[in-house]
Amino acid sequence: MPTAPPPPAAFIDARRVELVLACIVAGGTFLLGPRFLVVPSLLVPVLAVYAVALLRRWSPAGRLAAFLLLLAAVAAGPTMLMMDATHTGSPTSGHDGGVIVTARAVEELLAGHDPYTVDYAGDLRGGSLVVDGLRTENPIRDHYPYSPGAFLLQVPFIGPALALGLWPDARWLYLLVYGALAVGLGRWSLRERGDLLVPLLLLANPLFLPFLWMGETDILLLAGLVGLAWALARGRPVAGALALGLALSTKLLLAPFALVFLAWLLAGARQGRLARAAAVRAAAALALPAAVTAAPFLLWHPGAIVEDVLLFHAGLAPPRYPISGAGFPALLFDLDVIHDRWAAAPPWSTLLPTVAALIAAGAWVWRRTRATDLLVAGAAVSLASVYFSRAFTTTYWWLPVALLSLTAVAGPRPRPREEGAGAAGPAVREAAPSAPAPAAPAAAPAAAAAGAAPNSASRPAR
Repeated sequence: MPTAPPPPAAFIDARRVELVLACIVAGGTFLLGPRFLVVPSLLVPVLAVYAVALLRRWSPAGRLAAFLLLLAAVAAGPTMLMMDATHTGSPTSGHDGGVIVTARAVEELLAGHDPYTVDYAGDLRGGSLVVDGLRTENPIRDHYPYSPGAFLLQVPFIGPALALGLWPDARWLYLLVYGALAVGLGRWSLRERGDLLVPLLLLANPLFLPFLWMGETDILLLAGLVGLAWALARGRPVAGALALGLALSTKLLLAPFALVFLAWLLAGARQGRLARAAAVRAAAALALPAAVTAAPFLLWHPGAIVEDVLLFHAGLAPPRYPISGAGFPALLFDLDVIHDRWAAAPPWSTLLPTVAALIAAGAWVWRRTRATDLLVAGAAVSLASVYFSRAFTTTYWWLPVALLSLTAVAGPRPRPREEGAGAAGPAVREAAPSAPAPAAPAAAPAAAAAGAAPNSASRPAR
């Protein structure tokens, strides 16, 4: 009988893809980083070390060291230089003030004041907001638009810095989390996949790096998403929900994905894939961090925290963040459907399509059970929620990319290759129909009958 042709060899070498991605990271850093943050002449030598480690098949420890060296050049180093520039007054551009007001929020909290009732105009040093090329006052001067976890997590770091007379900066915690993710994801990816594609996409993405330099809180959100994906891959939904809940307690950007995750938990309990008690514990673990961190401030000055954390982002609390960026309301402004970028956007351009996207994502995960389906739906609803917001700025593009990249973490763990496995993957052993056995000779009917007779150890007939 003719045999099946051997499976074709993989036409894409993962090492080449990884090297191309590393080149994009280095080139993107050169393109996006100002000269006072990035030393361009170091990028090529660092990239050369990475290429040698990859193409010469260094040991996992050597590959990890080259990866960490690349991250030091494109992420950690520029972040520390930006910290120095922030406190010496030399940067000409930066984030909208979140990293500065977070340090001030910790100071006010330690002094016994509610950070949601503080005026931050003095801390912004008169910095203006550039919207579509036009300079305007920064609306964050009258708000602290982050959830309480954003500054509560900083207390163990900024508190001692203040006591020692040092410059407080939220980025010390962000760099610590970034380093832990780099080592953990790098080791996992080399062990499970044999490459560093996922860590590069998550930690060295040019959509993500500039905002790490400036002090955005996004690294805390990324850590929560990584923890969720890792836990779901190991069948630990409660631990994953707690990781997501901790991230959610710092910024509400993950709220749409958290709602989809709740629907996924309910679907798992309904289908019997997840025990009802486990689903309830996971839902409680998701809500607990935000509830515990917000409760004191809701009791202290409820109107202040609701205005800063909820109403400001919805465009319902003046001074509003202007309609801008790449979202649907900005398109309506460009088409002159919306005439005032500072006015409240009509609900049909923001709230209603966001709710429709949430319903569609919930229906998707209600019928599908895999963790990868959850992350894909989360990427879609996260992109929809920022697209139908007042300001879809460049700071949000990293989120759907991260969720899609994490499908490689949350997916089923690859099984070891069996002997004879080809390039297409592990060999799958199937029971092929055998040729009919030759008839027993007529001269030995008794022997044939004896061989065909079942004994006590044989399987029953079907």
